[in-house]
Amino acid sequence: MARRIDPHVHFWVPGENDLFWMVDAIKPALNHTFLPPDVKKHLERNSIEGVVKVQAGRTHADNAWWLELVREYPYVLGVIGWVDFTNPAEAADWLDEFGENPKFLGVRPMLEEEPDVDWVLQDSVRQTIAIIAERDLILELLVFPRHLKHVPDIARRHPEMRININHLAKPAVPDGTIDDWQRGMAAIAACPNVTFKVSALVEMWGAFNDGWAVEDAVTPFVQFIRAEAGIERLIWASDWPVVLMAGDYDDSIESTLEGIGELTPGEEEMLFGENAAKFYRL
Repeated sequence: MARRIDPHVHFWVPGENDLFWMVDAIKPALNHTFLPPDVKKHLERNSIEGVVKVQAGRTHADNAWWLELVREYPYVLGVIGWVDFTNPAEAADWLDEFGENPKFLGVRPMLEEEPDVDWVLQDSVRQTIAIIAERDLILELLVFPRHLKHVPDIARRHPEMRININHLAKPAVPDGTIDDWQRGMAAIAACPNVTFKVSALVEMWGAFNDGWAVEDAVTPFVQFIRAEAGIERLIWASDWPVVLMAGDYDDSIESTLEGIGELTPGEEEMLFGENAAKFYRL
């Protein structure tokens, strides 16, 4: 049986974890405790063997706690953590410490929270990215469309580094035109070491519009990147529990299947598990 993996979920406890990004508008849906047992029923219902926990905080303690969850719950297959990209020396120390655990798979800077669109051009950030590449860790990028222009340079500087664009760069966010998004994504798709997470499309469209429909929120974006990058570089993920802002866990699966177009059985297996297993080396 083909493997099914969900490589983008979050766990947190309000008041204990760093949730600096949680603005008042989304608190009704998200300001609750979410732990591995809470997602387990969704995994079982959809025959998904496990998840990758992706950072949503920016502290040393958060990294340590996420790895504790890996030890406690076997279906948490790995962690994408966090380091301060503007402090290369500290980042190296943290990567040495947490990297001793093979379940620490990589790190993610939250570029969408940085007011400077050219944040990644700082020497300190470039040094940290080089340190990550030297350790053969994954670089995940949480970006808006305006940040896409810098990704090809990162990918070319580090052609062996595994890079992932989270949430297809959130094309529903009012951040330029769809043409801008398409140009940015096409340039990145030309870099073979970059993959793309098909995730968060439902909740992002719902956040900026009155509800959502697959033909608006999903179809134009997934079909574009499928044509540019190929199905072998697309990775479905739920973005649970953030998906609860506008839907439920199953919406993330069903909307992807409906929006992406016809898939062979082999292509569906790649999208929902095999590509993730290869990228994360699970």
